Amino acid sequence: MIPVRDQLRALLADHDPRRELRGIARPQGGLVNQVFLLATTRRDYVLKVFDDATGMCKPQEEHAVFDHMRSIGVPAPRVERIDIFRRAAPFIYSLVE
Repeated sequence: MIPVRDQLRALLADHDPRRELRGIARPQGGLVNQVFLLATTRRDYVLKVFDDATGMCKPQEEHAVFDHMRSIGVPAPRVERIDIFRRAAPFIYSLVE
């Protein structure tokens, strides 16, 4: 599923209403998930959209790995939001700093 701009605005508003979407880009490459670079008025994010087969566990696994990496002093991104229940958008996603 490729999110549309209104869906991206909705999930950002759900995360923090002070953030306004300024731009969307797709990185070159990437084989498993759909990845989008979101520029906002406050901070930029990486949005990962997961299919139903991997969406229930992969975002949580990434979150746990990133947290562990930071706990042992390895720089790692912070997962800001995971939505496996499709509350803010009609797809499973993680929002990473």
